[in-house]
Amino acid sequence: MPGSVSCGVLVTSRNLLPDLAGGRLVDLDVLDDDEARALLAEIVGADRLGAEPDATDQVLAACAGLPLAIRIAGVRLAARTGWAIQALAGRLADERRRIDEFKAGDLAVRACFQVSFGSLPAARPGRPDPARAFRLLGLWHGPSISLPAVSALLAEPEDHVADSLEMLVDAHLLQSLAAERYRFHDLLRVYAAEKAETEETQQDRDEAVLRVLTWYLHTAEAAGRVISPQHARVPLGDGQLVRPPLAFASLEHALDWCETERADLVAAASQAATSSLHEIAWKLPAAAMSFFYRRSHWADWVATHSDGLDSARILGDRLAEAWMLNNLGMAFGLQRKEQAVGCFEEALAIYREIGDQQGQARAANNVAQACLRLCRFPEALQAARRSLTVQQQAGDRYGEGIALGNLGDACRELGRSDEAIDRLEQALVIFRELGDQHSEADSLSDLGDVYLTMGRLGDAVTCLRASLAIWRANGERHGQAATLSRLGLAQKRAGRPKEARELLSEAHFILAELGDLGQAAEVKAGLAELTESAP
Repeated sequence: MPGSVSCGVLVTSRNLLPDLAGGRLVDLDVLDDDEARALLAEIVGADRLGAEPDATDQVLAACAGLPLAIRIAGVRLAARTGWAIQALAGRLADERRRIDEFKAGDLAVRACFQVSFGSLPAARPGRPDPARAFRLLGLWHGPSISLPAVSALLAEPEDHVADSLEMLVDAHLLQSLAAERYRFHDLLRVYAAEKAETEETQQDRDEAVLRVLTWYLHTAEAAGRVISPQHARVPLGDGQLVRPPLAFASLEHALDWCETERADLVAAASQAATSSLHEIAWKLPAAAMSFFYRRSHWADWVATHSDGLDSARILGDRLAEAWMLNNLGMAFGLQRKEQAVGCFEEALAIYREIGDQQGQARAANNVAQACLRLCRFPEALQAARRSLTVQQQAGDRYGEGIALGNLGDACRELGRSDEAIDRLEQALVIFRELGDQHSEADSLSDLGDVYLTMGRLGDAVTCLRASLAIWRANGERHGQAATLSRLGLAQKRAGRPKEARELLSEAHFILAELGDLGQAAEVKAGLAELTESAP
């Protein structure tokens, strides 16, 4: 060690060195996209990369920013001038052989990983083996995982699991994203999955996957009960729940968890389908639907429920099939109106076939809403009346409120404004009685729209502002956009073009961000009219 103050010592290590006093820790992360491309270009040549940009992107994606992997890929290409970059990209596309492809001479990603894995400390007494935790984590398909989810995966208490995970983090075999949230580097995930395949039995692998997916199902359903307590609840059954699901004390808590876990919920539903756990594959999307609905995550909603529908049909479960069809129709909503009606009508036919009265009522309500969107107003009125009768007979106040709202909307479109106001006010009373702010905001917005068609601008603005305040307080963006659009129209008719332009611009921004291009185009047309008529 140099003794002069003008000298320094650089110490590198695979593991953290907590006992090294007086040093400054520099944690080397993977390379970002620009750095990774620059390193590969240095080895292969920028001109060669530029000739095959798509293949270059595929190679870099497979390397996932790991300098050793990029170096090996570059060395292999540099030594094989006759190869197209696409040839290497094709070899790296198969996850099962990817790590074996990252080998050139004495350089090998697998050997590097094996040194770190082999140096893991033994498990403390009564604690999970960190090596086994590493292997089983390789079975999880999500982009990250929380401590409670790992606890379910390993079937161990959280405080015991935390020790093992921290050992993996210290060995740089696992990344700590935040307190109690972890992820693998992409290549380490492949390596961990390989270790699980070779060192864990098929039964142990299957049971671990079942445990974590069951935990996600029960926790998503617990969140759904808080987010939309009036929605139909998923029948959970007696699944293999070895660790308790999370509980949620408030709507905000439930929504925050779902937002944090959103990508992992989607991954869990997909993994359930590919693992032939078809019951979880349809129930998990059904449990998450309230969250998707509240936060307008249309693409996730459609993707998970499409897989869920396939799983329901594989099971031959007609109730599950109708459930998925009904929810898919809701997801299609304003953007794919004809498909929405088809889903609802198919769901309604199945509910009739199996004699599910409540299912029939829900589907009839949705048929009414879809017919409204397609301007088939007499059909909407008939479907809403049919649903209202069933809901009142069953004593389902929430369903009754939805049916009344649909009746009000149909009456508005048919020019029966007084009847529309009466129906919507009845619905509003029910939703306030139930404490359902989402549906209350919907009813207020619809009431405002009726007043708007009648020229009662003061009443319209009062209702629409009250609706907008609820939407904003609850973070429901699609509801905000619809109400902003109506409020903008009210201000335009009241001769306030500046206020109208601000409201419509905000509505357009939200709809464009949500990907609702049809509605966004309608709002944009309204903005254009304001601009053309400006003095």
